[in-house]
Amino acid sequence: MLLTIQPFTEITTSLGESPVWDHQTSTLYWVDILEKKVYICNALSSNEIKTLHFSKQISSLALATGKNAIITLEDGFYLLDLKTGTTVLIQHVEKELLENRFNDGKCDASGRFFAGTMNKFYKHHQAGLYCLHRNFQVEQKMFNMNLANGIAWSTNNKLMYVVDSLEKVIYQFNYNMNESRMYNKKICIDFQNEAGYPDGITIDEQDMLWVAHWEGAKISRWNPKTSKKIDEIILPALKITSCTFGGKHLNELFITTASEGMSNEQLKKYPMSGRMFRIKLPISGRESYRYSIPEQCLEAKNQTENLIKEEQPIKADSYKR
Repeated sequence: MLLTIQPFTEITTSLGESPVWDHQTSTLYWVDILEKKVYICNALSSNEIKTLHFSKQISSLALATGKNAIITLEDGFYLLDLKTGTTVLIQHVEKELLENRFNDGKCDASGRFFAGTMNKFYKHHQAGLYCLHRNFQVEQKMFNMNLANGIAWSTNNKLMYVVDSLEKVIYQFNYNMNESRMYNKKICIDFQNEAGYPDGITIDEQDMLWVAHWEGAKISRWNPKTSKKIDEIILPALKITSCTFGGKHLNELFITTASEGMSNEQLKKYPMSGRMFRIKLPISGRESYRYSIPEQCLEAKNQTENLIKEEQPIKADSYKR
């Protein structure tokens, strides 16, 4: 696939992840896990990037009703107020597993937020997949994973895809959206013969999966029905972490990458590692789903200690793209 690959910003992230496009405001969000930052930029009308700094690693973000977002810090689910820049804890997860942290996350069409965990030292069978329901209750959906990563749903919301990076597979489930029930698990895409590891994923209007190749220097497009690769885009970065569709017509692919842990030789070969890339495609994607916060939960935000347990201030700054 011959396309123009453009760096979106001069920012070099240590571990860029979780790109999210807000179609209502044309705003792009992404995180740097290791640097504990969220970047926010109106991609169509502004060169200014706002940066939110956290005291803990932040791994994923989903926009929510109101001026809010749901985020995963390393130890749990949090509610981020995008107006004031403060976060409040919803619930700790895997608090007893000190070597674990949250990783990728995404919302389903009904407004639930799914996010997975990983072991920081890449130990196997330590990870899980969790669902933050619309009432702020947390349910574990998958156990004994190796490294939970990208998540996506088919256009009709009847199929769900979940990446296990260390297993080098993408699982497919039948999905009952009314009950958030995952069943009939099977391997959809096997990455054993692919370059690198499967990382973040997204899905386009034709129900084809786009997969980021960690340590594989590319994005690939797959037909999940046939488990066959359709195409790939080679990138000037080694560690590709995730991607999402954005732009006015949702036909631009925004791609996050990482620079952490690379040797001088690798950085010479892939000098744009850590950058965000932007590629215009002949294919469109779908809008990112929002987390649906019930009104009573928002009202209880400052009243119920059992619901929100602590508040964590953060600082913000901004600079040019």
